[in-house]
Amino acid sequence: MPPQPTRSTDPRSEKEKMLAGELYLAFGPELSAERLHAQQLFTRFNLTPPDALTDRTAILHQLLGHLGEDTTLMPTLRCDYGYNISIGARTFLNYDCILL
Repeated sequence: MPPQPTRSTDPRSEKEKMLAGELYLAFGPELSAERLHAQQLFTRFNLTPPDALTDRTAILHQLLGHLGEDTTLMPTLRCDYGYNISIGARTFLNYDCILL
């Protein structure tokens, strides 16, 4: 059985542990707030009209860590945090994409 994260005296935040690739608790206040923020953004993205490409792109720039030029993402999109996702130039992601 793999080791399980536990509360410890480690002074780092759960986000710092996550970004370091270490075991972490995902439901602390910082990461929970960041997931909620991502959910708000991808919900806005998913509800934009098909002809609102400028709005969709602006939302994706707020959500993702990097969005390459000439990239197309079709709704629906879901992710956990968004800022840790980089999508290169000329990428096409089809409908109902989940990025974790």
